[in-house]
Amino acid sequence: MSQGRTHRRFDRAFKSQAVELTDQPGMSVPKAAEQLGVHANALYRWKKELTEAGVRSDSSECQGSGETQRHRKPPSQRGKLGPRGC
Repeated sequence: MSQGRTHRRFDRAFKSQAVELTDQPGMSVPKAAEQLGVHANALYRWKKELTEAGVRSDSSECQGSGETQRHRKPPSQRGKLGPRGC
C-alpha cells in the first residue's frame, strides 16, 4: 500500500457549496479549487455531477427557461439558442 496520501471524501453539502463558489463573479474553477484545497478536476466533476443530478442549473441565465440541462431537446428540435446555449 502507498503511504503518505489518503483518499479524502467530501459530503454533498461541501461539494454543493464548492460548486456555488465557482458561480461568483470573478471566481474560476481552478481559483476556487486552490482556495478549498482540492484538485480542479474534482471540482469540475462535482459541478457536472450536481448538474446532471438536477441539483442545480448550469447557469443562472438558464433558470426559468423551462428547460434544464438534464432534459434538453435534441439540437434538431431546439429553437434559437439563448445565452450560453440555454
